[in-house]
Amino acid sequence: MSSVPEPGDAIGERDHLVDAVRGEDGAYLAAKDAGRDKDIKFILGIDGLPDEGVEWVNKGYLTATFLYATPGAEGLRQAVKLLKGEKIPPLITLPTMVIDKTNAPDILKKNGLL
Repeated sequence: MSSVPEPGDAIGERDHLVDAVRGEDGAYLAAKDAGRDKDIKFILGIDGLPDEGVEWVNKGYLTATFLYATPGAEGLRQAVKLLKGEKIPPLITLPTMVIDKTNAPDILKKNGLL
Protein backbone atom coordinates (compact mmCIF):
# COMPACT_ATOMS: atom_id res chain seq x y z
CA MET A 1 0.00 0.00 0.00
CA SER A 2 1.39 3.43 -1.00
CA SER A 3 1.47 6.26 1.52
CA VAL A 4 0.66 9.86 0.70
CA PRO A 5 3.70 12.09 1.28
CA GLU A 6 3.39 14.83 3.86
CA PRO A 7 3.89 18.44 2.68
CA GLY A 8 7.58 19.15 2.38
CA ASP A 9 8.57 15.49 1.86
CA ALA A 10 10.92 14.84 -1.02
CA ILE A 11 9.39 13.39 -4.15
CA GLY A 12 11.16 10.16 -4.84
CA GLU A 13 10.81 6.96 -6.79
CA ARG A 14 8.18 5.61 -4.41
CA ASP A 15 5.93 8.52 -5.38
CA HIS A 16 5.59 7.44 -9.01
CA LEU A 17 1.84 8.14 -8.94
CA VAL A 18 2.35 11.86 -8.30
CA ASP A 19 1.58 13.78 -11.49
CA ALA A 20 0.66 17.23 -10.14
CA VAL A 21 1.72 19.26 -7.11
CA ARG A 22 0.07 22.21 -5.40
CA GLY A 23 2.20 23.68 -2.69
CA GLU A 24 5.45 25.31 -1.86
CA ASP A 25 7.99 26.21 -4.51
CA GLY A 26 10.40 23.81 -2.79
CA ALA A 27 8.40 20.88 -4.19
CA TYR A 28 9.89 21.67 -7.59
CA LEU A 29 13.41 21.32 -6.21
CA ALA A 30 12.53 18.00 -4.57
CA ALA A 31 11.12 16.68 -7.83
CA LYS A 32 14.14 17.92 -9.76
CA ASP A 33 16.46 16.15 -7.32
CA ALA A 34 14.47 12.95 -7.89
CA GLY A 35 14.56 13.37 -11.68
CA ARG A 36 10.77 13.88 -11.78
CA ASP A 37 10.60 17.60 -12.70
CA LYS A 38 9.67 16.93 -16.35
CA ASP A 39 6.74 14.58 -15.68
CA ILE A 40 5.03 16.45 -12.82
CA LYS A 41 2.90 19.56 -13.32
CA PHE A 42 3.57 22.18 -10.67
CA ILE A 43 0.37 24.13 -10.26
CA LEU A 44 1.06 26.64 -7.53
CA GLY A 45 3.80 27.94 -5.30
CA ILE A 46 3.65 30.20 -2.28
CA ASP A 47 7.11 31.74 -2.18
CA GLY A 48 7.14 34.55 -4.72
CA LEU A 49 10.88 35.06 -4.44
CA PRO A 50 12.21 36.65 -7.65
CA ASP A 51 15.21 34.33 -7.99
CA GLU A 52 13.19 31.15 -7.39
CA GLY A 53 9.39 31.14 -7.59
CA VAL A 54 9.06 34.01 -10.08
CA GLU A 55 11.87 32.61 -12.23
CA TRP A 56 10.21 29.19 -12.25
CA VAL A 57 6.87 30.70 -13.27
CA ASN A 58 8.62 32.59 -16.06
CA LYS A 59 10.28 29.37 -17.27
CA GLY A 60 7.01 27.43 -17.06
CA TYR A 61 8.03 25.14 -14.19
CA LEU A 62 5.22 26.56 -12.01
CA THR A 63 1.83 27.77 -13.18
CA ALA A 64 1.75 30.53 -10.54
CA THR A 65 3.15 31.61 -7.20
CA PHE A 66 2.13 34.20 -4.62
CA LEU A 67 3.90 37.10 -3.02
CA TYR A 68 2.43 37.86 0.37
CA ALA A 69 3.11 40.22 3.24
CA THR A 70 4.46 38.63 6.39
CA PRO A 71 2.29 39.41 9.42
CA GLY A 72 4.95 40.82 11.75
CA ALA A 73 4.69 44.53 10.90
CA GLU A 74 0.90 44.54 10.88
CA GLY A 75 0.84 42.60 14.14
CA LEU A 76 3.03 45.26 15.76
CA ARG A 77 0.80 48.06 14.43
CA GLN A 78 -2.25 46.38 15.89
CA ALA A 79 -0.50 45.72 19.22
CA VAL A 80 0.38 49.42 19.53
CA LYS A 81 -3.25 50.34 18.84
CA LEU A 82 -4.42 47.86 21.47
CA LEU A 83 -1.96 49.24 24.03
CA LYS A 84 -3.28 52.73 23.33
CA GLY A 85 -6.80 51.53 24.05
CA GLU A 86 -7.91 51.76 20.42
CA LYS A 87 -10.25 49.22 18.88
CA ILE A 88 -8.70 46.73 16.52
CA PRO A 89 -10.56 44.75 13.88
CA PRO A 90 -11.28 41.09 14.61
CA LEU A 91 -9.97 40.09 11.16
CA ILE A 92 -7.17 41.61 9.12
CA THR A 93 -6.51 40.44 5.58
CA LEU A 94 -3.00 41.08 4.34
CA PRO A 95 -2.38 41.82 0.66
CA THR A 96 -1.18 39.13 -1.72
CA MET A 97 -0.16 39.22 -5.35
CA VAL A 98 -0.61 36.42 -7.85
CA ILE A 99 2.46 35.96 -10.01
CA ASP A 100 1.82 34.15 -13.28
CA LYS A 101 3.16 34.21 -16.83
CA THR A 102 1.56 37.63 -17.44
CA ASN A 103 3.53 39.52 -14.76
CA ALA A 104 6.57 37.32 -14.00
CA PRO A 105 8.78 38.97 -16.67
CA ASP A 106 8.05 42.45 -15.27
CA ILE A 107 8.90 41.35 -11.74
CA LEU A 108 12.15 39.78 -12.92
CA LYS A 109 13.07 42.97 -14.81
CA LYS A 110 12.37 45.12 -11.74
CA ASN A 111 14.71 42.87 -9.73
CA GLY A 112 17.48 42.92 -12.38
CA LEU A 113 17.03 39.22 -13.19
CA LEU A 114 15.88 39.52 -16.80
